[in-house]
Amino acid sequence: MLIGGKGQNLDVMKPVKFTYYYNFRSPQAFSRNGPSFRIFQSEEVEAQKRLDDTVHRMCSITLDLRDIEWDELPKVTNRKNVTYRRLFYEVEMLTRDATLHFEITANGKRLGNDSFSPNFE
Repeated sequence: MLIGGKGQNLDVMKPVKFTYYYNFRSPQAFSRNGPSFRIFQSEEVEAQKRLDDTVHRMCSITLDLRDIEWDELPKVTNRKNVTYRRLFYEVEMLTRDATLHFEITANGKRLGNDSFSPNFE
């Protein structure tokens, strides 16, 4: 996910929100592996649409799903008749007092700050 470019005033940035999903094939995989993702930033005033030399990783985030129950996840069956449980999650990045904050909602439940931790590069 790319956010604003170099020199943008964080105080006036609107929240940036993206929605994702992650499929789990078994309860064991669900209990071991929360989704993780990376957030990139651009050195350019106008953020790039593609990864180039001006784009660098800002942080990575891994979700801790201990507050989400396996049975709450909707079932999805693909064309090969393989059934998964699907976790929908939404990542919102916003600014408060010139600092970045992340709010994450998973299957309709807002995760507390102890359920994910941004690892800044």
